[in-house]
Amino acid sequence: MLQDAISIAIAAIGAVLVALSIRRARSKGAAAALQQAAVGFLLMGASAIGIVGFLAGIALSPLAWLGIVSLALAGVLFVVGQRLEGRQPTRRAAKSGRPTKGEVTAKTPAAEDDFSDIEAILKKHGIS
Repeated sequence: MLQDAISIAIAAIGAVLVALSIRRARSKGAAAALQQAAVGFLLMGASAIGIVGFLAGIALSPLAWLGIVSLALAGVLFVVGQRLEGRQPTRRAAKSGRPTKGEVTAKTPAAEDDFSDIEAILKKHGIS
């Protein structure tokens, strides 16, 4: 019942805005009047298809507010979990033998071959 009253009031406000836009066209110009009429028709259309009643039902329902709070809490917990995950090394990465901060990896033969190629190039150009 209250939702219907709110929808009717919003539609009435929209109708008043459309009516005032006619008067505004003479004083402020056609562009401003068309924008005001568009807002009025938007309010009337939202009331006619039930958007206003739906939003009023959400705003007046304690169960809906409980749902909104639980969704917000879920979002906060998800973001905090993502932040904590980024700061700590995962157990799988530590068990797989990946080097962590502070560990120095031994030089592989492939790495030594790369350095010998670089040294040869430097010697060729006279740089020791």
